[in-house]
Amino acid sequence: MAPPPKYVISRKLVKRFFDKYLPRQPMDVQNESGKLMKCWQQYGIDDPRCKEYEVLYDHMYTLTRNYRAKIEGLRIKEDVMGALNRPKYHSEVKGRWRTGKTTEWDVYDGVQ
Repeated sequence: MAPPPKYVISRKLVKRFFDKYLPRQPMDVQNESGKLMKCWQQYGIDDPRCKEYEVLYDHMYTLTRNYRAKIEGLRIKEDVMGALNRPKYHSEVKGRWRTGKTTEWDVYDGVQ
């Protein structure tokens, strides 16, 4: 079986980049959730000493949600995917889709 066309491979690579490498959340969220988990492990879930970490974690959660909405609102992935070159198929350069050199017809065309 032959390998897929190059335009299919490039589109898959671009999609994979946006799925894997585009940040889904700000960097600080992981640190704050780790602090909350450590506090819960050390003191228990209902301990008042962990309240400040819970409030901070809730704040980071709302920041993450707003960040995701902002990234989706920018529509970066859609714009890049729309700007990728699309191949021209043989059927699209035939007939009425033909572009390029056109000649003007006059009275003498076809006369030998």
